[in-house]
Amino acid sequence: LLLWYVGNYYFNIFNKAAGIASGGAAFAFTLASLQLVIGSGWVVSLWVLGLRQRPALSASQALRLLPLGLVTAVAHGSAIYA
Repeated sequence: LLLWYVGNYYFNIFNKAAGIASGGAAFAFTLASLQLVIGSGWVVSLWVLGLRQRPALSASQALRLLPLGLVTAVAHGSAIYA
């Protein structure tokens, strides 16, 4: 648990530095969107290459998770903006 907090601390510091370097608040949501797109591409590539097992979700399960995913994306964008 301590390692998670330490990692989160440094993630926030580097994220803030990246935000400032990329133009500050004017491009905060662009940076957040890029991070989500690149991260999603990374995960999909792991599934395609067979390096990580793809989750077995039905369409109804995916739809039930959609609101949680949207709230998480907004929280991520807000954290980048802060």
